[in-house]
Amino acid sequence: MLTDLNELLNNGQILLFLRRVSKISVSSNGKIISSIEKKGISQDTSFNEVTLYKDGKEISSWLTKTFEKIPIYIAAFL
Repeated sequence: MLTDLNELLNNGQILLFLRRVSKISVSSNGKIISSIEKKGISQDTSFNEVTLYKDGKEISSWLTKTFEKIPIYIAAFL
């Protein structure tokens, strides 16, 4: 199970989609064995710069856009 969790968190991209989570740490017997963290910088209202870190080392940088409301239209077929 620990191997599966480490694989899921390996590249850190899962944090891009979790709005209220900025850090995930994996520990075993009370000792942190891995962590991923995202740090965001607001550039303006159109996008944010997000940097992902694994065990304190930068692994990637992204430009993100958060949409508060996305209209979803449901078509009725007769």
